[in-house]
Amino acid sequence: MEEKLLNLMEKMYKEVNDIKNKMASKEDIAKIETKIETNVIDKVRALYDNRELQSEINDKLLSTLNRIEDKIDTLQMETAHVRRVK
Repeated sequence: MEEKLLNLMEKMYKEVNDIKNKMASKEDIAKIETKIETNVIDKVRALYDNRELQSEINDKLLSTLNRIEDKIDTLQMETAHVRRVK
């Protein structure tokens, strides 16, 4: 009888240890998940900031390109006028 009780207690002890290990594993997974989420959020913010910066640069380039196109149009008209005068 005493041996059965010891065996039962041993099984219960093993089960409790298994449960503790599983809980510790789940806690580790939760910590890893939190780290990954933080890392991803930081990277998404960086991408968004970079997109905003790139958008500003693109706007400046388009503005500059428009000014250059206007100057080319003006020069073409002046050149055409000079050719007609000759």
